[in-house]
Amino acid sequence: MKKLIIPILGLLLAGTAFGQSFQSEIAGALNLHEMAKTPAEQLKGLESMEALTKKYPKEWLPNFWAAYQCTQMNMLKGKENYPAHLDPAELLDRSEKYLGTARALAKAEVTDHLNSDFHALQSLIYDFRQGSARDKDSATKLKALSDKERKKALALSPDSPVMKVFVATEIGRKTEATYAELVAAIQLMKQAKETFDRQPVRAMTTSFNQEWIPFWLPWLDGKLKKIIVGDDKTAATEN
Repeated sequence: MKKLIIPILGLLLAGTAFGQSFQSEIAGALNLHEMAKTPAEQLKGLESMEALTKKYPKEWLPNFWAAYQCTQMNMLKGKENYPAHLDPAELLDRSEKYLGTARALAKAEVTDHLNSDFHALQSLIYDFRQGSARDKDSATKLKALSDKERKKALALSPDSPVMKVFVATEIGRKTEATYAELVAAIQLMKQAKETFDRQPVRAMTTSFNQEWIPFWLPWLDGKLKKIIVGDDKTAATEN
């Protein structure tokens, strides 16, 4: 029995060491993305995460985050000093490839919540493809595909914080969002933030749009205040 204890203990310690190293590395790569201020800095974050997909070929999480970071690198196209060698369309091809790999590697441990986030990220990829569509018909088809993925994500996890952020930002982008819509969007965003804040290490989750909250929550508050002030002015004029 004693002879068995040492090898088993060694395996447990090795597993713990691996977990700590993996978590540290993936958190570091994601941090480069979160702290990036320029396209060049954003690219460093993406390259760091892509390197982890090669270093840990059996782990799905680096592939998931690489898929997301490819969409964010695509979003920066047209910005000053955007890396000339990057092809924005190819980045989205790469994003879908990473997401497909993540899904395949995670197959044995997929939950409804995780599957929901996979669909949500696929929806985001379609959104970016729609933004650079060559014609109206292509854009319409991509919009339909994006909506379909969002519906799947919501069906799998109706209380998903990722989808709450999606819905709230969709309202925020509306030109004529109503008072009720903005109040609902703010509440959804706050609920998502509470859920995200309870997670110990974001990099070990699939909370890919958590970083949107610091921008969108004040934006929604601002739009709501404009409606309130506008209503007050209207009321004062009428009186």
